[in-house]
Amino acid sequence: MRTRRIALAILVIAMVPMAVMAGGTQQRTQAEVGLTPVGTYPIVTSPLTLRGFGRLDPQHGQWRDMTLWQMMEERTGIRVEWETPGIDGINERKNLVLASGDLPDFFIKGILNDSDVIRYGSDGTLVALESYIDEIMPNFAALLAEFPDVRGSITAPDGRIYSLPRVVDFLPNTVWRSPLLNMVWMERLGLDIPTTSDEFRNVLRAFRDQDANGNGNPNDEIPFTSHNAFMAMNGIGGMFGVRYDLVGIGGQYPASVDNQGTVRIMLDTTEYRNAVRYYAQLFQERLIDNDIFTHTNADYFGKGAGGRVGFTPLYQPRNFAQFANDYDAIVPPRGPDGHQIWNYREATVAHRTSLVMTRVNAHREATARWFDWFYSDEGTTAVMMVNEDFYDVMPDGSLRYKEHVIEASIGFENFMGEHTIFPGGGAPGLFRGKHMAPGMMGTPMLTYIEKTQPYLPKAIRVGLRSESESRRESEIKSDLDIYVEETFAAFVTGRLNVNSDAEWERWRQTLARMGLRELEAIYQASINR
Repeated sequence: MRTRRIALAILVIAMVPMAVMAGGTQQRTQAEVGLTPVGTYPIVTSPLTLRGFGRLDPQHGQWRDMTLWQMMEERTGIRVEWETPGIDGINERKNLVLASGDLPDFFIKGILNDSDVIRYGSDGTLVALESYIDEIMPNFAALLAEFPDVRGSITAPDGRIYSLPRVVDFLPNTVWRSPLLNMVWMERLGLDIPTTSDEFRNVLRAFRDQDANGNGNPNDEIPFTSHNAFMAMNGIGGMFGVRYDLVGIGGQYPASVDNQGTVRIMLDTTEYRNAVRYYAQLFQERLIDNDIFTHTNADYFGKGAGGRVGFTPLYQPRNFAQFANDYDAIVPPRGPDGHQIWNYREATVAHRTSLVMTRVNAHREATARWFDWFYSDEGTTAVMMVNEDFYDVMPDGSLRYKEHVIEASIGFENFMGEHTIFPGGGAPGLFRGKHMAPGMMGTPMLTYIEKTQPYLPKAIRVGLRSESESRRESEIKSDLDIYVEETFAAFVTGRLNVNSDAEWERWRQTLARMGLRELEAIYQASINR
């Protein structure tokens, strides 16, 4: 026994210098990197290097060579060593990093999802940021004062803030698809712009039957297509009262939020059934792309670039090659009961997890202030437009990309992606019209919003769910997702008869048995907090 006590004493004595050395090293590092007063730059009084984890999107050059980071290092005194897996391997690498504990100092560009934030926030892997926001992050604090709903959107059920968002305060950019109609086809066939669902269907019939593209082949037109089947349902559903007010729950789940804040997932409603009836008629008459359940994005854009598409919900038609200028937005058609909703609107909080700090970060105040720079006008302008080598300041104070940027031979997004992280989405900042409108110059996109603005849904981002709620949500949706996708396809294609009361009642009862109302309650609780 005495021998064991002596051995333990020796072990403790041996560990004390190690602990002192480890603690002393961290203290010296912190001391060596002094901080300047809040609101001044550089942030640190001597150079500091952090480890960052980002995502190499297809449009990007190597992050280490980007002009944005060179500017930030010069401005803040902070250099970043980057790990940037490609988009195909990002989730696997992220999960490995989180599981191994070999963490970066921070993640950027929406690498973590909501469930990650809750799980790793609650276990201490992520750093809570609210005290930094209040004390040393004036730009982000000002954002929360201007947009109070943002705080609720990024606050976890435990009351902490573990991630910072991408916020967009420019309506044309939050409308992620516009109702684009081929005006060349309309003129060729002498058709009037459709204003109702019946008129819209008749226009599609004319496109199908009358060689609308004028190439001599009356069978190659696709009257209506979309990236995928559920994306088309957003627009069709709006003519029948189906709403997509709640953002971030999955494209196959339309959900209304009434003026009292009550959530209703609409899959089992009369409105949804009427929309599916109309969709099925379009499909079975070959008025909507019969490959819409299986085609890829490349297939979709190839159809547009081939001059075969009459109507499509699309952000902008640049990828339709020489046919891009053939399209213009229309006012969304009105349904038989007067419903007229254009269900393609993103929430102001466009991405909730753009920036996240981890527990290994020994320079948290410096990093918090580095984060805060993104939410300044200077920072957001740099993320979106880099510097004045890339844009001109007009006499009215607005910004305009230089011609060599817009006309870059490798394409605008690929060119910008060599210099900044904005292409591909998820970048942090407060993006206003000043930053977003220049990217629309030379396109009709700024006029599209005039057609759709009166008909947009509420666009409320679902709140963060607790670990138990997220776990139960995943359990429900693991089966429900598949059932909804398969049964929706069966109704549309005619394998199931949507007009059969027995079939519809079976659908409703199965949804209830699989937990639709419980899922609804989880989402209700998330936005009530």
